[in-house]
Amino acid sequence: VYGAYSDNDFGDVTSVGGEYFVEDFVLGAQYNNFDSDFGSSTDVIELSAGYFFNPNLVLKATFVDVEDAENQFVFDLAYNHQ
Repeated sequence: VYGAYSDNDFGDVTSVGGEYFVEDFVLGAQYNNFDSDFGSSTDVIELSAGYFFNPNLVLKATFVDVEDAENQFVFDLAYNHQ
């Protein structure tokens, strides 16, 4: 679970999210709010699911829903080399 807030000369960003691990699977969610000082605000919701093929290799799919924009899918394959 995590949360963040940042503020600069152009606006502020609020983020909250987390991941939940069940055996070889991972589920995640994140919410971002981009609030511009020029009067606009955008919400972004991300939902993800992944599978660990081994402790160092994970494949994850993420659905990204951007307010007033096209939805998209992002696919990640990550390997942790030690």
